[in-house]
Amino acid sequence: MKRTLTILLILLSLAAAIFGLYLYNQNPNAPKHAAARDTLIKFYDLYVTSAERTGEFFPDGNPQLVIHYRFWYGDIQSYRIVKIRDIDHPKQKSISDVPVKGKQKEALVEVMVKGKSSPYMDTVTLELIEGKWLIVDYWSTSQEDGPKMP
Repeated sequence: MKRTLTILLILLSLAAAIFGLYLYNQNPNAPKHAAARDTLIKFYDLYVTSAERTGEFFPDGNPQLVIHYRFWYGDIQSYRIVKIRDIDHPKQKSISDVPVKGKQKEALVEVMVKGKSSPYMDTVTLELIEGKWLIVDYWSTSQEDGPKMP
C-alpha cells in the first residue's frame, strides 16, 4: 500500500510539473517570448490609433492585412496579450532539408472596444525574419460584428 501511494505521488508530481511547464511555455511574460512580446506591444500601441502606421511590422511593409479589421473595431480602449506559444511548422533552410524550429509564434490578444461588453480576440502569427519578429498572419473575431449581406 505504501509503495502504491509513493508511486501515485511521484506520478502526480510529474504530471503537475509537465502541466506547469506547458503553462509557462504559453506565458507571454516568459523570457523566451520577450522579443515577440515587445513587437506585439509596439504594434498594438500604434494599432490602437490607426492601422496605417503599422507597416514596419509586416514583411512587405504593407499593413493591408490588418486595415480591414481595424475599420470594424472603432474606438479601441485597451488590449492584453493573453498567451504566446511557439508553433514549429517545418520550414526549409535554403538548400538543405534541416527544419528550422522556434521561428514562428502565435499570440492570442484580447482587445476591448468602446461600446462592447466582451472583448474581441485577435490571433497573430509572428515569424522571425532577419532578426526581427514580423506579423505574417492576423485574424480577429471583430469581423463577426461587421455588416451582414441580406
